[in-house]
Amino acid sequence: MARKKFDLGVDEARSTSPPKKKKNLFDNPLEQTRSGRQKASKVAGRNTDAAGRIRKTIFLDPVTIDEIEAVAAEEGYGKMDFYEWLVLMGMEQFDKGVRPEVEGQPVVKARIKIER
Repeated sequence: MARKKFDLGVDEARSTSPPKKKKNLFDNPLEQTRSGRQKASKVAGRNTDAAGRIRKTIFLDPVTIDEIEAVAAEEGYGKMDFYEWLVLMGMEQFDKGVRPEVEGQPVVKARIKIER
């Protein structure tokens, strides 16, 4: 069977628009509306919800998850809103100087030496 040949030449009659640049989404900081935040996060490769929050996956003990979800249901809170509130309260405590206890010595990430 013979191969078909395709004309890959540019047809000057066709108008081609230049490709969109990611940079354009960040040009005007005043356009950082909800849709602007969503566009910007998509450019950055992040999943967001309608409120513009970015998805972050963490591991929690199943008992902790059950307790959080039970409190959220009893109090009538949305689960994700309650999780976010708990994290924000934890950050507030951290800012006030409350620190977790560390077993032994904390692990320090080593820097990699790269010769250029």
